[in-house]
Amino acid sequence: METLFEINKIHKYEILETISDFSRSKVVKAQNKKTKKIVAIKIMENFERANNEFNTLSLINHENVIKVYEIFSYNYKKYLVMEFMPKSLYDYVEKNKISENECKRLFKSLLNVIKFLHNNNIYHRDIKLENILLDENNNIKLCDFEFTIFTLKSFNDYNCTINYAAPEIMQRYNCFYNDKVDIWCLGILLFAIFFQTFPFIINNKMDPYLKFIRLKQYKLFWEAHETNSQIIISKKIKLMFNKIFVYNLNDRINLENLLKEPWLQHE
Repeated sequence: METLFEINKIHKYEILETISDFSRSKVVKAQNKKTKKIVAIKIMENFERANNEFNTLSLINHENVIKVYEIFSYNYKKYLVMEFMPKSLYDYVEKNKISENECKRLFKSLLNVIKFLHNNNIYHRDIKLENILLDENNNIKLCDFEFTIFTLKSFNDYNCTINYAAPEIMQRYNCFYNDKVDIWCLGILLFAIFFQTFPFIINNKMDPYLKFIRLKQYKLFWEAHETNSQIIISKKIKLMFNKIFVYNLNDRINLENLLKEPWLQHE
C-alpha cells in the first residue's frame, strides 16, 4: 500500500500526454502543478532497472545526458521524473534529410558523451536512435540508462537492441563486454542517420551486407548500398565506416582513434 508521501508525489504532476508506450516502460509528458515545469515521467514495473537508471543518472553531470529529478513508487510501479525533450533522434531522422555537417555535429557530440561515460567506467549498453533525445536546438541528450553497468560483464548479460548488435554479441562469444561493442552500435547509428535505414537486413551470418563485411569486401558493400539508396557519401566517411564495421572486435577501431578520424576533424 502506498504511503501518504508516495501519493503526494504522484499528485504533484498533471499528465499531459503519452510520449511512448512499450511493454517494459511507458513515458509521459507531465507538468508540475505548482511550478508549471514540464517534465518527462518514465513509468516502469521493473524496480531493479528503475533504481539502476535513477542511481546511474544521479551520478552523471554532463550536458549531453538527460537529467533526472526524482524517483518514487506508486501502484506497484516506479516513476522516474526527468528532463523533458521535445523529440528523439529517431523522430528527427525519420522526418528530415540530415546534411553531412549536421550528421558530423550530432555524431561528435555522441562520441564525446560516450567517451565521458567510458572514462568513468559507465557502459550504457543500449545505444540507438530512440535513446538519444534532442532539445530545441537539436543538441543531443542520451537517455534510457536502465541497462547500464559499471563493471564489464559477459555478453550473456548484454541487452543491445538486435539491429545495433555487434557480431560478437549475436554469436555469444564467451568473452566480456568490450567498449568496441559500442563502436559497432555507434556505426549503425551514424549509418542510419545518413541513409535513413540500417546497414544490415537480418544482422546474422546470412545477411548479404554483413557477409561483405565479414569477407572485408567493403567496395561491394558500398556499391550495393549506394545503388539501393541513391545516396553517395564521401571517401573519408567510407574509410571511417570501414574501420568501424570490422567483424573481429580485436581489429575494430577504438573510441580514442575514432575521434581522430579525418572526417571528424573538419566542419
